[in-house]
Amino acid sequence: MQTLLFVLFSALSPSMQNMFLNQCVMATNDKEACECALNKLGSKYNEKTFLALQAGTLSEKEENAILQDLFLTASDCFVEKECTKEISFIVGEKDASKICGCATKKIKQMKSLEQAAFLTLEGNFVVENEKKFEALVMQEIYPCLPKKITKSIRNNLIQECSKETNHPEGAKICACITDEIFSKYSLPDFFRDTFGQSSELDEWMVKATKKCSPL
Repeated sequence: MQTLLFVLFSALSPSMQNMFLNQCVMATNDKEACECALNKLGSKYNEKTFLALQAGTLSEKEENAILQDLFLTASDCFVEKECTKEISFIVGEKDASKICGCATKKIKQMKSLEQAAFLTLEGNFVVENEKKFEALVMQEIYPCLPKKITKSIRNNLIQECSKETNHPEGAKICACITDEIFSKYSLPDFFRDTFGQSSELDEWMVKATKKCSPL
């Protein structure tokens, strides 16, 4: 999500693409995603067009077409992959890819003018659009989640929890904590509180840990 500025830069002339590809990889550590953006946008736009977009001197039709193109490129190359990275610690990589693919598909079904209007060119381009995409993905991800925790997601949470303890009965304790949490939370609610940094969830996890830990 942090790479939208480089998506824009990748739309420059071929002579500048290598430089911006290097900058993109340095910022994101994701050469594959950066190359994806370059391949999609290629040499569609030149530096003059980019500067005109920044200056607001393009026609409304031209500006909307470019912004929609950038929106779809960001969705395809960065959003789904970043989403998968962010939620895989909860659901596992396989389920994360499926869930984020569903959310990205919903995003891309937005009307073209809504896509064009989504990106902001004011202020800190990277930070502002990163926040907007994160909020949009989290908004669209909930209908893509199973309502209840599945066996594979439960196993993944227990495995992730077990990595954080050296207790000989760590897996058993983590299974107990996981079951305690999901006796109260649906998976969508757990996501909301996890990414919303809910104090209520933190308190419930402390109680679950105390209940499940051996005396």
